[in-house]
Amino acid sequence: MDPVLLIFGCIALGAVTILCIAATVVLLRTRTHVERVVVSVESMQTDVAQLQQQLEPVLERTAIVLSDVQRIVENADKKLDQLSGGIETFASIAKDVKELESMVVGKMRGPLEDILGLVAGTVRGVSAFTKKIVS
Repeated sequence: MDPVLLIFGCIALGAVTILCIAATVVLLRTRTHVERVVVSVESMQTDVAQLQQQLEPVLERTAIVLSDVQRIVENADKKLDQLSGGIETFASIAKDVKELESMVVGKMRGPLEDILGLVAGTVRGVSAFTKKIVS
């Protein structure tokens, strides 16, 4: 066999050997990383299961609280409707009182002005009379 061919064959076998060793090292490192990923995924699965168990009571309590809030809001809405009716009645009464006041003032103004005019005239007359008597 030709020595050059033999040297190239040895070099090729050495290269293949080095390639196999490199591939083995890469596969071993990859295996380590895959094991870490598997451990992380299993840990995440456990954490998610624990979180789910812890969230169930919280969600149940939240549903109860929301139900209570809804009932309270409905009750408050009914009470506000009742209060609104009372306010409308009060406003109607206030309007009636104002109309009554306007009517009383309208009817009393004329006679009161006449009486005040009479009193003022009488006072002026008495004042003038006393001035004449005194002078």
